[in-house]
Amino acid sequence: MSSTGLRTRASSIYSPDQPEPFKISRSKFSDFLTCKRCFYLDRVKGVVSPSTPGWTLNETTDLLLKKEFDLCREKQVPHRIFEKYDLNHVVPFQHDDIDKWRDSIHHGLKIKFKDSNIILHGGVDDIWLDTNTRKLIVVDYKSQANRNPVNTEDYLSNVYHQGYKVQMDFYSYLLSEMGFEVSPTSYFYVCNADRNAPLFGSQMDFEETLVPYEWDFSWVEDKVAEMIALLNSRELPEANPSCENCAYAHQRAIKENITLDPAAGEDDKRNTRKRNCPKCGSDKVISIVYGLIEDPDAIQQIKNGEFEPGSCCVDNDSPKWKCRDCGESFGKIDWA
Repeated sequence: MSSTGLRTRASSIYSPDQPEPFKISRSKFSDFLTCKRCFYLDRVKGVVSPSTPGWTLNETTDLLLKKEFDLCREKQVPHRIFEKYDLNHVVPFQHDDIDKWRDSIHHGLKIKFKDSNIILHGGVDDIWLDTNTRKLIVVDYKSQANRNPVNTEDYLSNVYHQGYKVQMDFYSYLLSEMGFEVSPTSYFYVCNADRNAPLFGSQMDFEETLVPYEWDFSWVEDKVAEMIALLNSRELPEANPSCENCAYAHQRAIKENITLDPAAGEDDKRNTRKRNCPKCGSDKVISIVYGLIEDPDAIQQIKNGEFEPGSCCVDNDSPKWKCRDCGESFGKIDWA
């Protein structure tokens, strides 16, 4: 089956200023925070990022933990780990919609954001109840395999775990906006596989740790409003210099221009399409490459006049080609 690289469901693509409701998941909100350009190309232009295989071992840990907690939920008794952390006053929250709230694909926690058409949603791993305060506790299961034992300070300060805290802030915000009182302390239930075990023996042993996190969703609404403004914009935002997807796309474009440029040698011309300048008719046409160009080979190609450097920013009106004879720039970047 050939891949188009484009989304096929109309409900997954946002049209600027559309009045119809549009869903934004927790993961897509995180995409916006990571790189506005990739988010815009995905949600507005329908460009699909390359997929990755599912984390089936992690998902299995989540599934089995949910089964454990559901047994405690049915009996309204504390889970076995609670005694270790002096949380015997906590039980899994019992609610008719708990399975929907944990279904990130079809349901999840869900709100309509203020007076917008945006529906925010996200599937939470679990929710517990503090029987002393009657407040709800947001919980997220995490699986890993680290030789070092888990401790709160190192876990929360880890650069790769900052997105975990965004998850907690987002879920706590949704739950609060749904009208529930939310405990200021959430928990990561971390299952750390023992990599120091002498052998496999058809089993893996895990050390289980509760990592408390004081969530803060004071920043969420401003960022959601910023995200909505971007969705309704018709201008492509700048790339995040730290975005690996943008860096890959940029370098690939450079390498492809070097390899497939119409000015290439005779042996390579079979791989190129000949283009003619609409102004003078010349076939000496080179492509325009946008963004920061640091690749030594690409810089040499520019010096040789084999492609034209564009500006750092690109939009829907940016030309795609340039004539080497008359200097005419023409064509448009094809975002579709």
